[in-house]
Amino acid sequence: MLRLAFVALVVCTPLAAARAQAVPPPAEEVPVATPASDQGAPLRSAPRRAEPDGAPEPGAPLRSTPRRAEPDGAPEPGAPLRSAPRRAEPDGAPELSSPPRSSDFMDTRLNFTCADEDMLRDPRVLPTAPGFHCGRPNPLGILFFDNYDTRFTGFETLTSLSLYKRWSDRHWDFEGGVVIRINEFSESSIGLADGGSYIRAAYWFDPERKDPTHIALIAFPVSSDRMRLGYSYRISWGGSPEFFTANPDIPGSTGPNSNSVPGAKLQLDTGTAYAYVGMKSTLLLNPVTNEQEGVLAFLAGAGADVTDMLRVEVNGGVFDRGKNEAQDVLGQAVTLYGASAQVVAHQGMPVGSSIDYALYRNEPLSIARLFAKEAYPGGLSWSIGPEVTVIAQTLKDPNAAGSTRTQVGHAGDLNLRLKYDTTRLHLDLMTRDLAFILHSIPSLPTYWDFPDSYRTSDELFAALGGDQFFPDLDLTTGLTIGLDKPATLTSPTAAGIPGNLTSSTTLVVTDQNTRSVLPNGEDVALKLAVKATVRKSFGDAFAAIVDFYYQYDPNTVRYERSSSEGTFTTARFASFDQLGFDVTLQARF
Repeated sequence: MLRLAFVALVVCTPLAAARAQAVPPPAEEVPVATPASDQGAPLRSAPRRAEPDGAPEPGAPLRSTPRRAEPDGAPEPGAPLRSAPRRAEPDGAPELSSPPRSSDFMDTRLNFTCADEDMLRDPRVLPTAPGFHCGRPNPLGILFFDNYDTRFTGFETLTSLSLYKRWSDRHWDFEGGVVIRINEFSESSIGLADGGSYIRAAYWFDPERKDPTHIALIAFPVSSDRMRLGYSYRISWGGSPEFFTANPDIPGSTGPNSNSVPGAKLQLDTGTAYAYVGMKSTLLLNPVTNEQEGVLAFLAGAGADVTDMLRVEVNGGVFDRGKNEAQDVLGQAVTLYGASAQVVAHQGMPVGSSIDYALYRNEPLSIARLFAKEAYPGGLSWSIGPEVTVIAQTLKDPNAAGSTRTQVGHAGDLNLRLKYDTTRLHLDLMTRDLAFILHSIPSLPTYWDFPDSYRTSDELFAALGGDQFFPDLDLTTGLTIGLDKPATLTSPTAAGIPGNLTSSTTLVVTDQNTRSVLPNGEDVALKLAVKATVRKSFGDAFAAIVDFYYQYDPNTVRYERSSSEGTFTTARFASFDQLGFDVTLQARF
């Protein structure tokens, strides 16, 4: 009730005043700049359902990325298979837009989905499949190549309230937005979270703004999660999870740190290059004194268009993650640091990044970008780019009491996008080692580096897809096929895996929150998934989407009791086949 009252209060009072007073600046006073840090089109798979109406809505077939429109932005017109323009925002964050009012609810999406995630599911296998039902699909309905470049599943019903104000005069350009994300989990559970509220102050060296060179300070008073390192969202790092915060998009999610993580960055853009420095801050509990202490993180990055077809970018940072909680190194510093880089070659496609990095701008000058349909001008366009990340973190040394050592992790991917007339293809290749996947926890056992007697293996991922647009029918059909070998941790004994009640010694790690053990003596194997999607659009805001998918996962296990009243201590293989579908009626406005 308090949350509903809060929403009503915000809507009925300050919002009404803001609408009465807000007057958009004349177009000539606020030129839309395209500095190097934002120009171009993403090279990653973008909202899976941005097609064919341009707004990232669920159902855009054949992408390993967002299945449904991301609440944090929309791709600019004609930017196929990617998440959002990286260079539409003068300060290095992509520009987003919404209806022509400076303060309003925006980027609303409604998804009515009926699904059966697995018609073949063994009821003894976790997670269970509930059978045919309507509502958000459970995790079985999200395949490993879905939502590659976003934090959201794509089945959410949510909206964002943006109280936005902008002032511009010759050299100066100020703007600010309070962004509150409202995520409906159920009839009585509605999540409220900061969606990236910010204040931005920019100084243009040319008062006429014909020269795009400017410097901008962007401050995030509550959450600086949008200011991340890396480029593809799946292998990004440096967000709020580095400070042990809860995930507000998961009902009931909790974390050791309930404090905000504000931050700021100062960026210089010249039109063909950019550079920035930034910082973040929060409070963490010191396990020695049992008092909260301030911790800081420092970030920096730069990028340049070497030629019209080649861009090079690099960023990195150092994070104070508080004190180690392992007993014999209690109170020693835990420091995370690392760097990411990407090189992108492209022609006819701009370079971009995940829309979850974008500032939420309720700016009428950008309305066309939100609602424009996907453009198919004909001819060939393409982009290709590799990305690599290396991180290191100081953790307990398992071989020496009272000392720490550095755990090194890595991740990388390769993204290929191609469009020819009304046909599009994409390829995503990705790898992450176990240290990178678990670095936010940190590691396993927590706060320890992996003992030398443990064996680990890296995750290997590939997804290939394509789609075809039929303009006369406003219909898009597509197919995606993917392979994934999850990362593993193998211990000499079953007791070496924290929380393990079985006699198994090999842990399969899909992500930092999803783990299972294999039967004794078994090795991890490749899993295969195929998804077919049909999307029929009705105007700019409505669509009907149907997905059919099959997955073969030879790592699927079920757990059996040691006796009729005993605990589940035996892992055995279960059925490897999964066959499911979902049907969605969607509105986005």
